[in-house]
Amino acid sequence: MILSLVYGCENPEDFNPSNLIDVMDIQVRNDNTPADGISRITVVASFDEEFSTEDDQKIDFVVFKDSLESSSQNLVFTSVNGIEQRISELFVVHNKQERLQVKATASVNGAQFSKTVDVNFENAYPEAINVFTDSLTINPNSFNQIKITTELSRSVGMVNSGIKAETHVVDTLGNTLGLFNNYQNTLFTRDSGRIENRFSLGNESYLGKLLIVAKTETPAGELRDTTIIFSKNN
Repeated sequence: MILSLVYGCENPEDFNPSNLIDVMDIQVRNDNTPADGISRITVVASFDEEFSTEDDQKIDFVVFKDSLESSSQNLVFTSVNGIEQRISELFVVHNKQERLQVKATASVNGAQFSKTVDVNFENAYPEAINVFTDSLTINPNSFNQIKITTELSRSVGMVNSGIKAETHVVDTLGNTLGLFNNYQNTLFTRDSGRIENRFSLGNESYLGKLLIVAKTETPAGELRDTTIIFSKNN
């Protein structure tokens, strides 16, 4: 790089790393994006067009997650509103609602200088709900169980763990029937997007159509799905 342009001095011996702090500008694009494991927040480190690093022309980034994510990204030329710049971009994805810190580091004249910025990931709420069972029939007056699965999904990526969905079984009049064994209403395994429950009618003698209803609340409103099973004797 041209020392007089960046440091304001022509003698490398006068170099002071503290003078570099304003050389880098760091910005965030697409902040507050869903933490669906696919949607990206972009962190951009930008510099004067004359800027260059020691020898590799890269900027080192660290994303402070539970496990640190480190990577080196190329410096490239670009023009923003007619102004020539050199920039380095990092794409960040995440799988849970959280604020993360990102640090960008450049190396010049044997010294390093860094800037940090926060990025924010919002809950990746479901956009669809589906409830289904491994049997379309169930026995009255029995503790034999069927498996009921409530599935939460998105058009892009996966729903965050911790999202709640309520599932219940009613007769045609809306009366709640039956028993859940260790009832679950929280998504614990985001990779499957499924909440599984075991259900029986127990001492209920009801015969006929039953409705399995699953619902969840999102910022866009309630999502609901219903499937039909039948109570009948063998």
